[in-house]
Amino acid sequence: MIFTDLIARHYSSEVNEIPNEKITYEKFWSDPKYEKVPYDRGAIFAFFLDQKIIGESKGLYSLDDVMRKLLENSHRKVDHQYFVNTVNKYCKQSIQSYFIDFIENGKLIPLKSLFKSNDLNFSDSIEVRDIGFSYDSNLKVTAVNPKSNAFKAGLKVGDLIIKSDTDYKPGTLVRYSVKRKKEVLALEFYSNIKKLNIPQLTNDEKNLKRLSF
Repeated sequence: MIFTDLIARHYSSEVNEIPNEKITYEKFWSDPKYEKVPYDRGAIFAFFLDQKIIGESKGLYSLDDVMRKLLENSHRKVDHQYFVNTVNKYCKQSIQSYFIDFIENGKLIPLKSLFKSNDLNFSDSIEVRDIGFSYDSNLKVTAVNPKSNAFKAGLKVGDLIIKSDTDYKPGTLVRYSVKRKKEVLALEFYSNIKKLNIPQLTNDEKNLKRLSF
């Protein structure tokens, strides 16, 4: 289920609560930590809105109806307020505060209450990838876990990441090109796995009947 992978990636990200205004052009294009945040945040908010609209209308409407309404005026620029006003036509109360909290300010949507209120099955924890090291905004490695596969592969503090080919699923093969002094090294290793206390939708018949992932 692609959506569950997205939840795992976003809720385990160290920058998942950064306000939109602080995701600068430079950060977005130069630092992989920020690259997925706007997309993941928007996708999870869309799920939240879809469940809200379906629940309040008892299945009569969904986020699909909002998108069709927006397409009716495709000549018009879809700014934040226009989007909020369009969604409000299908909700009992304005979503303005939700948009400000969860999109503009970057607050995390409380998944457990979201899943419970929409009668969805979920587990209390998830397994996420652990690359085994951290790096700064200049992509320079600042720390390496000595028990990680990254350490075993030879990654060192001070290495500069110049290219990455990674999979966000835990336990998968990742590849990095790093610059160490004047030498460029190609490193590959399997990401470690760690368990986090983050609610996650379960891949079962009930959820699959109600949701498309």
